[in-house]
Amino acid sequence: MALLAGDAIQSLFGSVLGSVLYENARLESWAKSSVRDPATGTFPYALSAQADCKVQMDACTEAQRGQDGYAAGDVRFMVLQSGLPMPVNTDSRIAYRGQTYLVMAVEQDPARVYWDCRARLAP
Repeated sequence: MALLAGDAIQSLFGSVLGSVLYENARLESWAKSSVRDPATGTFPYALSAQADCKVQMDACTEAQRGQDGYAAGDVRFMVLQSGLPMPVNTDSRIAYRGQTYLVMAVEQDPARVYWDCRARLAP
């Protein structure tokens, strides 16, 4: 139980499995700009932070396929938390193998080892 209380499991998975089962990617955090776009009159989203991360891509789980907004092309990303300076949320994007994915839904696994994301290829 002590492993779950701190970040020991998170660190263990990050150091042991991070280089073996997970691939390099970049996590981008996007936020609404405080400056209005004069052409559209809207407040566009802008890149606010980014960090290298380790991910594993897979098919969506049954639970993810049952979520509101699920689309046939959605994929699952497991993003290791170890060493990641920011959380993953629905304003995040994952750059992986030359493509960018929008995070549509995200949950944290019980041991806080990875963020479990449903993502969609950016248009």
